[in-house]
Amino acid sequence: MAERVVEVITVQVHQDCDIGSCEGEMLSTYISYPISPPLHEHACNICGTKQNFRKTYPHIDYRSKEQ
Repeated sequence: MAERVVEVITVQVHQDCDIGSCEGEMLSTYISYPISPPLHEHACNICGTKQNFRKTYPHIDYRSKEQ
């Protein structure tokens, strides 16, 4: 096996609201549901719609420059 080094970049990932013409962003309410895997509640910062996701938004992620 050979070791390989890949350069990565840091990105911030946001989740947009899915409601029709709403241009809001889904933000964590800091409420989590202890199931496996856990769900994290989010609310739109404009219309207030609530939705659960497996990740909290916004969050930091790392992407390979080779993508």
